Amino acid sequence: MAQEKEDLESELVSTTSMTTESELTSLKRMKRDMEAKVLELEDELDEASLKLDNLQQVKARLELANLTLKQQHTKELEGHEEELEQVKVTLSKKLKSVTQQLDEVHEEKQAAVKVGTT
Repeated sequence: MAQEKEDLESELVSTTSMTTESELTSLKRMKRDMEAKVLELEDELDEASLKLDNLQQVKARLELANLTLKQQHTKELEGHEEELEQVKVTLSKKLKSVTQQLDEVHEEKQAAVKVGTT
């Protein structure tokens, strides 16, 4: 765009003496149009840059939120695993206790049967 502007200006200067008034007006109009287009493109670039910055900030916040959720999930899983391990240990102790009680009852019944048969 800047090169086109310079080209038009140099063309305007070099041909001023040879051009008619209408050609000169046309060249000036083209110059104004090009300058307006440059300003429009600069505005679009600024808007796109702002959108990009906003999107990068949103991305960073989402990544942080995702990391936080992963950490919470990991802690919850560890907590559940510890809970399950405790339940397993408790049930194992209860099973051992019930098994011992069952063995004692069985031994008592067998002793009673022996005493009753003798």
